[in-house]
Amino acid sequence: GDGNSSVGDNDTHAGNQVLEDTRKCWMCGRLGDEVACLEGRLLPVEAPRMGLGWVHVHCAMWSSEAFEESGGSLHNVLAAIRRGRNNKCYVCKQPGATINCCWRRCRHSYHLRCAVLSKCQFLRDSRMFCPESIPNHPQTWDRELLLSDVTVTRHCVHVALKRGFS
Repeated sequence: GDGNSSVGDNDTHAGNQVLEDTRKCWMCGRLGDEVACLEGRLLPVEAPRMGLGWVHVHCAMWSSEAFEESGGSLHNVLAAIRRGRNNKCYVCKQPGATINCCWRRCRHSYHLRCAVLSKCQFLRDSRMFCPESIPNHPQTWDRELLLSDVTVTRHCVHVALKRGFS
């Protein structure tokens, strides 16, 4: 070149090729790994009749059906995926919403990003309350349970491939 080009001007000029990450989360529908403070990294998941797919770690962990066992294995992720296929998000109206408000009279379901951006409150005991339900729960939980974000700091989280996936 002329010596004036900078790295990144043309990622294919030296044989380097930037490939688009086409892995799609079966819950939120977003492509590729996402920022750690929202959806997080993609985890592989295999489902009968669906094949191999992907879910973001936080989309899976905050789904109403899912739970984590010691050792980092996530269970009931496929149950959440199946329900989410027909469940539209209260905010964006797109399918894949697997995080339900925990107030018994509320039927709102969310994608994780939509819940965070809508100012839903996430609690350490894995419950989530939407903004419309929060006034119905004045101080019904200890403020110590309130999380400032949805981030999982453990690095060994994985989707269980056996028990809990029928």
